[in-house]
Amino acid sequence: YKDFRKSLGEYGFKLEANAGNWEPDQVVKNIDDFLLSKNTKLTFLEYVETSLKYQNKSYTYYEFYTNAYLMLDMMGYKADGLSKPTDNMQNIQADGEHSFYGGHCDYFVAIDKKLRTKSKVLYNEFNLPVPVLTPEEFLQQIKPAIHHRPNSDSFLKEAIGFFNEEHIVEILS
Repeated sequence: YKDFRKSLGEYGFKLEANAGNWEPDQVVKNIDDFLLSKNTKLTFLEYVETSLKYQNKSYTYYEFYTNAYLMLDMMGYKADGLSKPTDNMQNIQADGEHSFYGGHCDYFVAIDKKLRTKSKVLYNEFNLPVPVLTPEEFLQQIKPAIHHRPNSDSFLKEAIGFFNEEHIVEILS
């Protein structure tokens, strides 16, 4: 995947380095303009759809969404570094799945900034009114809504404890 993504960039099919600074509600429009400049005659969503048309079956909204997430990464928008030798396209696919399912929840909470940013872009494009938050932002929003005993923040301390790096477990296959 990394080699394929790199080769796309070598052929000029990579977004400008400044693309990471685009506002989430402008990303798809800017990608549409980029694709037009490459004479594809496709919008971003049409480009995603084209990648799915070659299946011998119809595709689901889930497949469309996760493919759109993958395409953002492939085109260089907030592309994941995949710096470890074990990192591959499955990492991005998993992030796309998390983003998809998060788009059907009350909140989408993630530590990964690139995952949050790509999710904001797609939530905007697909009209998913889900707040995309860091764990700290989530705690600030949820704290007033949680009924707890005075002088007892044990629930919140335990919840934020799950987000500490020493509790993150990496499974290598």
